[in-house]
Amino acid sequence: MKNFLQNNKQIFSIIAGVGFLFAVILLANKIPNLAFDRSNQLAQIIAVETELLKQWQQSQGLRNTLAYNSTGSDVSLLQRMLSQDSGIYPERKITGYYGNLTREAVIRFQNEYNLPQTGVVDEQTKNKLNEIFLRFLCPEQTTIYPNFFLRKIDRQHLLPTDYAPSSLEDISTKVKTIGIICVRQDIVQSLIAMFREAERDGVYLAVTSGYRKPEIQKYLYDFWLRVQGVSALDEIAEPGASEHQLGTTIDFTDASIGYAGVDDRFGNSDGGKWLAANAHKYGFTMSYPKDKEKITGYKYEPWHWRFVGADIAAALYNQNLTFNESSFDAQKKP
Repeated sequence: MKNFLQNNKQIFSIIAGVGFLFAVILLANKIPNLAFDRSNQLAQIIAVETELLKQWQQSQGLRNTLAYNSTGSDVSLLQRMLSQDSGIYPERKITGYYGNLTREAVIRFQNEYNLPQTGVVDEQTKNKLNEIFLRFLCPEQTTIYPNFFLRKIDRQHLLPTDYAPSSLEDISTKVKTIGIICVRQDIVQSLIAMFREAERDGVYLAVTSGYRKPEIQKYLYDFWLRVQGVSALDEIAEPGASEHQLGTTIDFTDASIGYAGVDDRFGNSDGGKWLAANAHKYGFTMSYPKDKEKITGYKYEPWHWRFVGADIAAALYNQNLTFNESSFDAQKKP
């Protein structure tokens, strides 16, 4: 069992933005059904079946126009999305065929959100469905907190459970990602510049994870505790202790290892070596480097990089320090 988990570790953490939800899926551990908020025209997801969310995220949402007689995986995804609301698609049949039941469900959805009731998943309908799911992965800030940009996060210094960074942005159209992934808007330009420079050097990076909600972190944390016991604490943060909740922390992969996520090979990959030599120039620092386990509390994670700004990242690089062992002001703005 242990060898299987080690050999397939990337299966449990590709996302998402949410590719890591595979861990939950393997346990058949499902989040309750999606609830459309009829009191607010802009629907919000309360909870989504994890396998569905993973499928939507990795497909980068609904992208094709769908209509009567359409077939295939896109139709299956649409049917699963609509089936989360029994008032929209009470039959909940996942067939991969766009027949009368699916067309009627689409019309109900369009009626619910004041869209033209064509029965066709056109641009407006796709955008509305994708908007609903995106708001679960990349929520808006609802509680105002101090700027946590440079806050030190560990098991003794947790983030509030309701904290979400302001201005999360989907980067899947700006750099190569494995699915739909969001980060803080103010780090996007640095990330784009770093990707461009790496590509000029013949290195092709990709992002496998960015912002992560604490609810999602909990599923991942609970899974590994069940599988590995207390030894999992060397590798997984509990909710509130994950830097991913900041929206400034990114997991990387690259083409030289087939874009595998959370893979120990990344440290010696083309992308891993390039980041180790250059990421600080663009404001990124490795949170859990080799030979720092006693300081960080986590095993070596060459894929896990946090944005702290170019000046601080350069200072950390030159002094061979992790951010959490430095003396920088935790409330300093980027």
